[in-house]
Amino acid sequence: MSGKPDPRDELQLVRPAKSWAEAIVSDDPARIAGFMADEWVIVSAPGIDPREKFPTNTAHYKGERYDADEWTTDVFVRRQERRLCVLSHITPAAPD
Repeated sequence: MSGKPDPRDELQLVRPAKSWAEAIVSDDPARIAGFMADEWVIVSAPGIDPREKFPTNTAHYKGERYDADEWTTDVFVRRQERRLCVLSHITPAAPD
C-alpha cells in the first residue's frame, strides 16, 4: 500500500456516499428512492422501519433548515455497477 489515495476509491465509495447525503438533504423522495435498495431499512432508537415508513422531511421542515442532531451510518451494496443503500442506522448525538 503506497499511502496515496486511489482515485478509484472516490468513484466507487466517496461519490455514492456524497450523492446519497445530497439526496437526503434535498428532501426529494424520488431522488432519495433512487439510492435505496428495495430491502432498505432504517434502525433507530424506536426500532426498525422499512423504506415505506421513511420520513421525507429529514433536513428541511416548512422551508427551514435543521442541522443534524444524530450520527448516521449507511451500508451500501454494489448492484449492476450501482451502489444502493440497504441499511441506515441513526444514533442520537450526545447533548453538549
